[in-house]
Amino acid sequence: MTDLQALNAAVAGLMASAGFPGPFILRRNAADAAYESYVFMLVLRAISQANGQVTLRSIVNPGGAPATFVFRGSPGYIFSDEFDYGYAACTLGGRPFEVHIDVRHFGSSRVLHEIDVSFIDGPEAVRCRARSEHPSSRRTHAAFECKFYGDTLGIALIRTYVGLTVDIGGLAISRFVSNASSQTIARYCTSPNVRARARFTPNLFPGPVIGQLTQSEQQFVDSVEDDLQSWRV
Repeated sequence: MTDLQALNAAVAGLMASAGFPGPFILRRNAADAAYESYVFMLVLRAISQANGQVTLRSIVNPGGAPATFVFRGSPGYIFSDEFDYGYAACTLGGRPFEVHIDVRHFGSSRVLHEIDVSFIDGPEAVRCRARSEHPSSRRTHAAFECKFYGDTLGIALIRTYVGLTVDIGGLAISRFVSNASSQTIARYCTSPNVRARARFTPNLFPGPVIGQLTQSEQQFVDSVEDDLQSWRV
């Protein structure tokens, strides 16, 4: 299978194993967009594993599961209704929040930042859709940067991401995720001299058996669950 086919198959398998009905559409049918969707589904699996409740919703049908789940595939607004974009409505430890892909958020500087996979307070997300506003940094709790690369990951990628997290501020969960690896980024993310560190997950990619997690995938799910348990305290 090609990378795109493998990623799409993994997304379909993760949705089926979680009991989510209906097919999905990738608005931008490219491997990097599919990789974001793949990480999104693994994050939802971690929420469920942490005893959270996860329900797929969409812009047009916020009260029920969409017949077809539409992944954005490129940066957009949480209130955009050009297509019936999907998201996940979640609850963990009594805390309602939503998980989104490719939504732009206001930083403390009032500059808009696109976050590949993000957590937003539930009431904040509802308010933003109703008022056509952007999520505020104070109500954004997690950011996952997803990099699907065929080449070596450059240090500029993590520096740019860390700049985003500094402007968002106060993130409970911050992760830089990639199918590739980089010793330089690994050192950067573990350096005590970096003010805003992200956790680095390298070499994350679907295995050959659809519906069966690889060791790396399960380790990622488990580590995100650990982040979630710390966040809920």
